[in-house]
Amino acid sequence: MLFQNSIQILYDIIGSAITIGTAILVWFCIEKLKKFLKNQILHKNFQKLFRIFSRERLEFYMGIEIADLIDEIGTKYLLKILKLYKTNFEHGIKLIGDTFQIIIEYLGVRNSLRLYQGNTVFFYSESGANLIVKKQFLKYFEEQCKNEKIKLRVKSKF
Repeated sequence: MLFQNSIQILYDIIGSAITIGTAILVWFCIEKLKKFLKNQILHKNFQKLFRIFSRERLEFYMGIEIADLIDEIGTKYLLKILKLYKTNFEHGIKLIGDTFQIIIEYLGVRNSLRLYQGNTVFFYSESGANLIVKKQFLKYFEEQCKNEKIKLRVKSKF
């Protein structure tokens, strides 16, 4: 009888160990999957943001699209990857970095997107003037994403 109780206790210990091991393995797999999916979403959002900045001219909801994507990406990743700090102001946002500054305004019919590099400004509403600022910003965007191993899948024209 004592021998049978010992065997039953051993079976219970082995069963518990297998259950705990399986639970830990499932938890580990779920955490890895969550991290992978979060990275996939981050990559897709950077791809969308790059495509928007690559557009030829200002479109009606362009500022709102950028603001929404920046909110989805988050300040942490925007600062880490593009080295841009986000500040909000009434009816818009400002992205400030060492090299570039971006001002996005959206208020009803008024929609404005400007890229600054030093004293030079590129207005998306006037796509011909100071196009070099846009080209350099898109090149900078691509380089920063490449450094962080984010594939844009979009080749810029520059």
